[in-house]
Amino acid sequence: SLAYWKIEQFQLGLDDAMTAEGLDTRCPKVKFRKGQALRALERYDEAITTFKAGRTLDLQPLEWDREILLTTEIRVLLGHPEAERGEYTEGSSEQRHVLHTRAPPHATHPHHVTTVPATCNDA
Repeated sequence: SLAYWKIEQFQLGLDDAMTAEGLDTRCPKVKFRKGQALRALERYDEAITTFKAGRTLDLQPLEWDREILLTTEIRVLLGHPEAERGEYTEGSSEQRHVLHTRAPPHATHPHHVTTVPATCNDA
């Protein structure tokens, strides 16, 4: 998935992540890559759902919360209707501030590749 990401072949990256997900549904790394691919394809609802699913599998929810927030903010900036209705606003303003202050400055770019929060066996 990461190789496809780097060459901006996001649909192929999503296909790869979905294949890996079929082999191991409990792998946070797979959920992370799938969420990133969905976000790059502007499928924000699915990306947020995938990041939320990955968050339940990982002991470090802050990384996942950051991805959920980033995806939500991108959706707001692009004017998607779901964002205008206020859906997917997670956490208090203090939690969102912590997420913002810990994110690298380039993380607001929609195609930003972050570190994978957890590892599992590579498929």
